[in-house]
Amino acid sequence: MGNGKNLSLWERAVSKNHPRVEMPVPHGRCCRSYFASSLKINEESVTPKGKIIVRLPAPLIAGGIWFLSSQSTLPQPKGILGYDKFQHLLAYLILAAAISLWISPAFRRRRRFLALLSAALIASVYGVIDEIHQSFTPGRDCDVWDWLADTFGAFLGAALMTLAGVRRSDKAKGGPGAVL
Repeated sequence: MGNGKNLSLWERAVSKNHPRVEMPVPHGRCCRSYFASSLKINEESVTPKGKIIVRLPAPLIAGGIWFLSSQSTLPQPKGILGYDKFQHLLAYLILAAAISLWISPAFRRRRRFLALLSAALIASVYGVIDEIHQSFTPGRDCDVWDWLADTFGAFLGAALMTLAGVRRSDKAKGGPGAVL
């Protein structure tokens, strides 16, 4: 960033308030329009409010799953949504997708498989805890097959989020996922 001697007052104020802003200003070209057009903001510098909004679904979904598994009986819809294993798969698919939003975008780009594995395993462990929790609810029991459906859904959800991230980065680079 330099020593700050060649920066205008406005540029110094911005660099102090936003430490993650890179300022590629060559010597002799310290005008405001050049500076404003050349800002490169790191995607890790999301506002705290934005981080909360992105991360809010995972605990809400986990709480919803916990609440539903605390009920002795649940109304069963008709069709495929009425199948117990499909309900488990769908709930944990959504949970793992929400959990993957907690993983930083930079880490997801560098270590795709590890990011996928992390989100899926966290959701799967939550599935184990939830199944144990169900064993204490009257009329409910702990079922290994439910946990397997949870785990399969978790891996699907994490994989879908990984594929969505790969496709998004390909579009940004003009690669195979890009629409020309």
